[in-house]
Amino acid sequence: MSLLIVVAETFEFQDGTLHFAPAVPFAVAEKAHLKQGDQLELRRPDGTSVRTRLHCFDFLVPSREKIGLCVKQAPYQGGHSGRYRSLEGRKQRTVVGVIA
Repeated sequence: MSLLIVVAETFEFQDGTLHFAPAVPFAVAEKAHLKQGDQLELRRPDGTSVRTRLHCFDFLVPSREKIGLCVKQAPYQGGHSGRYRSLEGRKQRTVVGVIA
């Protein structure tokens, strides 16, 4: 796994997408050959991980030579929001990486 970012904050939009902060520097994304649909791994501080796919990029204005990452959430049974909900409260140490 190639490290992309250590999550400082997450933003959940009404469309069910989860967006991560900080954004990834262009140089890091380019070195990892990052593209839409790539498999990502989210590693939590407790050692557990979740695999998902890169849904889309967030193009920031001004870009500051960085690009945001977005994943699509899958709903839990019972109507809970998404499988990434457990990132809340521990988000400052959650790691996002691309799987080669």
